[in-house]
Amino acid sequence: MFVIPLWLPALASLALNSSTPLEERSWRFEADESGLALRSPDRDWRLELGGRAHFDAVAVDDDVTPLDDGGEFRRLRLDATLRYGKRWSARVDYDFGGLVEGWYSTWLRYDAPGPWRYTAGNMLVPFGLENATSSNDLTFLERSQSSALLPGFAVGVQAERTAKDNYTALGLFGDPLDAAPSRRSEGVGLFARHTRALWQDGEERLWHVGGSLELRDIDGGSRYRMRTRPELGTVERRLIDSRTIDDVDVAFTLGAESALQLGPFSLQGEWVGAQLERDSVDVSFSAWYLQASYFLSGQARRYRADRGSFTDPAGLSKRDAWELALRVSGLDLEDGDITGGEGANVTLGLNWYVNRNLRVMLNYVEAQAQPNRNGVDETARAIAARVQLAF
Repeated sequence: MFVIPLWLPALASLALNSSTPLEERSWRFEADESGLALRSPDRDWRLELGGRAHFDAVAVDDDVTPLDDGGEFRRLRLDATLRYGKRWSARVDYDFGGLVEGWYSTWLRYDAPGPWRYTAGNMLVPFGLENATSSNDLTFLERSQSSALLPGFAVGVQAERTAKDNYTALGLFGDPLDAAPSRRSEGVGLFARHTRALWQDGEERLWHVGGSLELRDIDGGSRYRMRTRPELGTVERRLIDSRTIDDVDVAFTLGAESALQLGPFSLQGEWVGAQLERDSVDVSFSAWYLQASYFLSGQARRYRADRGSFTDPAGLSKRDAWELALRVSGLDLEDGDITGGEGANVTLGLNWYVNRNLRVMLNYVEAQAQPNRNGVDETARAIAARVQLAF
């Protein structure tokens, strides 16, 4: 975050030394619902500034495992993206006071002529539909329990091919730069994802399908671990937790995704399976979720076929939107000598999209563990709310 301002004096000096008229060599400041931006006189350079502040408040009715109430910033990030022409861009993204402080999207990208673009740096590995969706655009406060099996942010290189109705990503990734990983392990993995809009009628009616896979070689002596909060980001304790799994050589993760959108109604689901090859006993785990949402105000989520994901609903510049959503999810970390627990969650959500930048969210979560990580059955319930500002 502190490198970007050092570039501005040099760019300003070039502009001031230009022989063009003053009004033509002035940097132009732009501000709209997409964020803040500075554009060079020749339009070759563009500096975009953005951020997100997600403040959560949670009230929990716990059972066996103590779970904390309270409020705090889930995310408090600032980001800057510098673009040069139509081909080059660089981004830095830092969380200053959220649940996990540190660097997030920090990369250099080249958009080649044609359908391919290439990115190097620290980025979110887009494994699956939910994982590839920005935290600003999630239907619920948190991603489902299936995220316990998936890669999060990692340092690597990625090639993406975008087209009108399909998207392909291929990557080689190592460990995270800073942000806490969803899975704790050290190694290098090959990743691939392909999605397609099999059927699309206009912008609001479509059927999306896709699949992802990752083959990760685990460093010798590295400890593998998978766990998840009960779909409440500010709660520290976990009901389901594999604890440390030693002697893992290779981890293979496979996922399938699908989403059907019919105007204001959408149905979305994913399944994920993970197999760990070990020196001792191989084990397999699985997770899934199914969610439905309906916009009471009649809008529909915007779909990016060239990215294989959804964003916020259309038309927010003209009117607000109300969305009602339901999700059921499951996670199984019980196999062989691993007794991490087995959980099933039900989440009911209500979202008020005030505009493109402001959203208010309310979730009711019932998290069941049968058994939990300690072999005991329990059920926790919670009400969680979020005020989200993003630009």
